[in-house]
Amino acid sequence: ELKLIRYESSEVKTHVVDRTFFDEDTGHRWVIDYKTSEPGSKETVKSFIHRERRNHEHQLSVYADLVKALHPNENMPVRQAIYLIAIQEFVECLA
Repeated sequence: ELKLIRYESSEVKTHVVDRTFFDEDTGHRWVIDYKTSEPGSKETVKSFIHRERRNHEHQLSVYADLVKALHPNENMPVRQAIYLIAIQEFVECLA
C-alpha cells in the first residue's frame, strides 16, 4: 500500500493506492486497486466487471495523478486497473 495525502477543495484528503509498480518490459507504471465486491445474485460476470470498472474509474484516475506527481521525472504512461478478488479478475481501466 502507498498512502498519499493532498490538499483538495479546502481540505486534506488521504488516498491509499493498493499497489503500484514499474513494468520494465513495457515501460509503464501501474496503479492497481483491489476490490472485494461480488456480483449480484442475478448479475452476469460481464455486467459485474462493467459496473466495477465504471464505479472506480474516477478513483483510479485520481490515484494515477497522485503517482505521476510523486514521480514527475518518470514521464511514462500510467496504466490503471482493478483486481476483483471475488472472481480473480484483473481489469484494466482506461483513463
